[in-house]
Amino acid sequence: MDNLGSKSPGNHPCAKEPGRIDPNDVKLLVVEDDAALRSGFVQGLRRQGFQVFEAESAAQARSLVPEKDVDVVLLDVHLPDGDGLDLLKQLKNQIPGLLVIMMTGFGSVESAVKAMKNGAYEYIEKPCSIEQTCGLVRGALRSRGFREVNPFPPVLPAKEGVPEIIGSSARMRRVLRSAQKVATSRDSTVLIEGESGTGKELVARAIHYLRERRSGPFVAINCAALSASLLESELFGYEEGSFTGSARRGKKGFFQAAHEGTLFLDEIGEMDVSLQAKTLRAIQEKAFIPVGGNQEVAVDIRIVASTNRNLQEMVKQGRFREDLYYRLCVIPIEIPPLRERCNDILELASYFRDHFQREFGRENLVISPEAAEVLKAHPWPGNVRSLRAVMERAALSAEGDLIRPEDLGIESSEMESNIHRGLVLPLTDRRLVSMEKALILKVLTDTGWNVSESSHQLGINRSTLYNKMKRYGIRRDLPSWLPGSGCIAGSPHEEFGGGGQDRVMVSGITTHPGQIDENPRDRSR
Repeated sequence: MDNLGSKSPGNHPCAKEPGRIDPNDVKLLVVEDDAALRSGFVQGLRRQGFQVFEAESAAQARSLVPEKDVDVVLLDVHLPDGDGLDLLKQLKNQIPGLLVIMMTGFGSVESAVKAMKNGAYEYIEKPCSIEQTCGLVRGALRSRGFREVNPFPPVLPAKEGVPEIIGSSARMRRVLRSAQKVATSRDSTVLIEGESGTGKELVARAIHYLRERRSGPFVAINCAALSASLLESELFGYEEGSFTGSARRGKKGFFQAAHEGTLFLDEIGEMDVSLQAKTLRAIQEKAFIPVGGNQEVAVDIRIVASTNRNLQEMVKQGRFREDLYYRLCVIPIEIPPLRERCNDILELASYFRDHFQREFGRENLVISPEAAEVLKAHPWPGNVRSLRAVMERAALSAEGDLIRPEDLGIESSEMESNIHRGLVLPLTDRRLVSMEKALILKVLTDTGWNVSESSHQLGINRSTLYNKMKRYGIRRDLPSWLPGSGCIAGSPHEEFGGGGQDRVMVSGITTHPGQIDENPRDRSR
């Protein structure tokens, strides 16, 4: 076996005591013999802030890993001077703490299982987007207990008991950027909108713990869980003798309990109209009178509210006060459903798999390519909460090291009906060009206008997609000041749903040099 250098395993960065790290301090090595593909990975990863080195052969990789003190290796299975799986085994024997992500154009269950048994963190098939690759790199670092210094996209690390927020997609990055901006304000009221299970409370906790009020309490109450009278007494407290059965000394309410911290009003759309006026005044004046009392109590709190309802529609129907809606919606944050951020599904699934592996005492569980396709195709009506339950079931049910589609417990009939629904396109104009335009627009919308991912899903390369967008007049003309807005053709703003620097013009639309060409015909290996 080739000597990888004199550095002992205990001296490797990934073997040190876990701690906070800056992405700029993370060193990656891309081992890929295809020069164009390697360049795409290197430039894309560098734009994410990582230090990236490259190798075109197994021999070069063996030399660079100890020389550059590499943390993570992206390793191709097929190399001109050896088998990547053999190199993986050599690297892990020499440096057990080294994180290795295997890549190949030929995916198979057998090779995936072998890679994981030899110590790979994950196994991905080419072509794969930079977004997906970065998600895996960050997931690998988290698996070793490391946390990023920058607590924002694509991962919000655990802090003071707050669970991590996982999501590398462009839409989740915008959500977390909004949370970052909100956190700099001490008092601004926030309204978080999104379906059940999308993580509204996690974002609320992030806003609280990140900046100004983190030393104060975070108090949450579910407005849908109590009747109007009980919710009033819980929110504002009550004085002794206020009503039959009240406590001898009275009780402080949640508004008072959250003093100098954050009060999270979960599912505020369920609050009875009769209570909304008092809540509005308490939010606006930061003062209230407890039930049965006559003395006003002043508080210093931030209000964060959430809802899975359309509050604007409820205002029109007279079921929600308009003045309260506008008082809450000073800073709106919308969390997209999981089906609209498909790039996050496998990253979340891997995160939950790792969690339940530890909880159930299992090792080396691999999500099979077939199971991965089922996960990506599922509509996830319960969103992240539902995905977590599915992965818990899979970790318990899987026989051996492989998670198969049947271990997920997702009904095939449900999958088939959803696949068929996904194929429906507007057919008012049955010309082929109209259907192609509609399909391109749908895929761009589903991926958050990520051109690389869209071209991959459509099975065409980026240049072809840009040309078709230009031909059909498909543009995302949003104001340039919106976070993550798409660029107007010819403008110097960030690419659809993405960011970065070193931009060039292709067919009148801004893009980045060196990004991976997603044409599957170019993947001969």
